[in-house]
Amino acid sequence: MLLSRLKDNSKNIIIAVIIFFSFALIGCRHAGNSNFSPSKKVEKSADAAVHLELASEYFVEGMNSLRRGDSTDALKYFETAFMLDTGSKFLYDKVIEISMLSDNPGSAVRAIMRGREYSKISDDELRKLFAIFSRYRYFNDAFEALSAVKEKTKRDTILLAGVCEQTEKYLFAAQLFKTQFPDTSSELQFKVADLHRRAGMFATAESLFTIVAKKQPDNISVKKGLLFSYIGQNDTKSARKILDEILSVDSMNYEMWYLLGTFCEQSHDFEKAIENYKKSIKINPGFVDANWSLMVLCTKIGDFETAKVLAKRLSEKYPQKIEYWAILGTIYNAKNSYDSALIALNKVLELGIRTPTILFELGMASERSGKFEDAENYFKEALEIDSKYAIAANYLGYMWAEKGINLKEAEKLLLSALQEEPDNGAYLDSYGWILFQQKRYKEAEKPLLRSLELITDDYVVYYHLGELYLKLGDKKSALNYFIKANNFKNNPDFETIEKKIKDLSK
Repeated sequence: MLLSRLKDNSKNIIIAVIIFFSFALIGCRHAGNSNFSPSKKVEKSADAAVHLELASEYFVEGMNSLRRGDSTDALKYFETAFMLDTGSKFLYDKVIEISMLSDNPGSAVRAIMRGREYSKISDDELRKLFAIFSRYRYFNDAFEALSAVKEKTKRDTILLAGVCEQTEKYLFAAQLFKTQFPDTSSELQFKVADLHRRAGMFATAESLFTIVAKKQPDNISVKKGLLFSYIGQNDTKSARKILDEILSVDSMNYEMWYLLGTFCEQSHDFEKAIENYKKSIKINPGFVDANWSLMVLCTKIGDFETAKVLAKRLSEKYPQKIEYWAILGTIYNAKNSYDSALIALNKVLELGIRTPTILFELGMASERSGKFEDAENYFKEALEIDSKYAIAANYLGYMWAEKGINLKEAEKLLLSALQEEPDNGAYLDSYGWILFQQKRYKEAEKPLLRSLELITDDYVVYYHLGELYLKLGDKKSALNYFIKANNFKNNPDFETIEKKIKDLSK
């Protein structure tokens, strides 16, 4: 046996390949010799006999491997045997069989193609290639293989149309289906209409669905086709009408309730949108789209408690979905639950995402938790990724200003932020406060007053102006702004400002 002469399996394979190519080279030299003698013909026959003997021995080793349950090793032996005896139908079939058994489609494809173009491969072999490519979802390769079949059967055409759908060749698929069914077939008309819809040809799809709807007025699938054709054309009125028709006969269709919710949200009827999203979720609690849309809408309208419950549910069910952890962290920040925000947002980092938005949220949660060094690093990293990320520039600059440090760098950050958003009241307030901290009081007045024109619902701007006019010696104006600052409820600096008011009122 061959195994007794060679030390290990890998060495067997290598030697067989060397032998194969050595004989191939000998064959090439013979082919190039115009004085090919009878003795060389005998030599060539001897070479072929050696090939067959080696192929037989490798086949035996392959069968031994199979008996041991090692299909990977078996495939190597069978491939080598077939390489030595490419005319063996038995070995050809065996390589394909074991390739699929060991989940190694590449070996099967190589055995079938053997370096040939599709035009040189038989129709049956092309169909085998198509089956292999389709099984492993290599749809573009599957399309090419089946397209090359010279004499297509009806089954070939239907399969080719199906793979055209997978590769988004929708109109070509429609043409193929038309060759196999009568033009009057409702099934064909529906299929062609749907393919046009998927191709983005919504007006054509609408007209085709309408033809089918006249024959089958109660067909829900046809109504859905019309619905999505109207949506594609932004015809909300017609879409709403057909959606109501669908829900009147199929009230448990959670997808349609979800879709109705999106229509209501688009028309800013948030209360109705929430109601419809909840109906969808009640029918199918695991429907992610409805859960997500409800969560985002609740966040938008400030219902952070509901949004938090939904975000927790989604992140627990789909722990690898980055977007759920990201929005959960953002919601915790909005609810001032900064430690929880850090846990959720750090999960996003663990999953490999470091966007400026996530880093900003982490910076904010860190700063509010008293982790100033961490906050500083997160904001800096966000700005390294996007130097024009104004919200991070503002936060870091203001954070430094509050501590009275890095004031020149803070000023540069705020000037860059204002270059992006010159009429942002928060940025103007930060810039004015940075100038104030540098004792550039007269320069600080203009941006702070402009900030007050843009922001009237935040005590901080009034507080800063009070401090500014106190430094400028205008006690009357300072008192006025301090009083206005303390008119805001839940003002965290209330006691400090109240003391200043009392001192100025003496």
